[in-house]
Amino acid sequence: MEAIVDGDAAAAAPPSPEYPPAGSLVGLRIRLEKAARGSVLGRWFQIVRRADGVAIGDLNFHDPPNEVGEVVTGMNLVPSSQGYGLGTEALALACAWALAQPGVRSVHGDIHESNLASRRMAEKVGMRLVGVGGGEFHYRIP
Repeated sequence: MEAIVDGDAAAAAPPSPEYPPAGSLVGLRIRLEKAARGSVLGRWFQIVRRADGVAIGDLNFHDPPNEVGEVVTGMNLVPSSQGYGLGTEALALACAWALAQPGVRSVHGDIHESNLASRRMAEKVGMRLVGVGGGEFHYRIP
């Protein structure tokens, strides 16, 4: 993570020229700050396109499961990889992985009200709308 935040995106998979997206850098910086404070972090995954092995984004679980077994996820894809179903595939796989982990009962995602594509993606993988507030739509699976 530190290498990517410091500008060495090639430290993991060979990166897309657009990698990392700005949202990923914000999230990685937050994760590094939490780690420096000794916080336990949720898992972070780099999204690598199968066709060419290029890093096109990342998906993470912000923290370990909370007291009711919920994890919160977030994802960023480079713009040129959006709209091809890659995010939907990554989210479906990540939700299935998370729900198979000990202590996890649900996966939650908060999506800005203007982000219609991500809201459709959440619904495609079986997440259901559980609330709206603060300019965000709140989704959960199962």
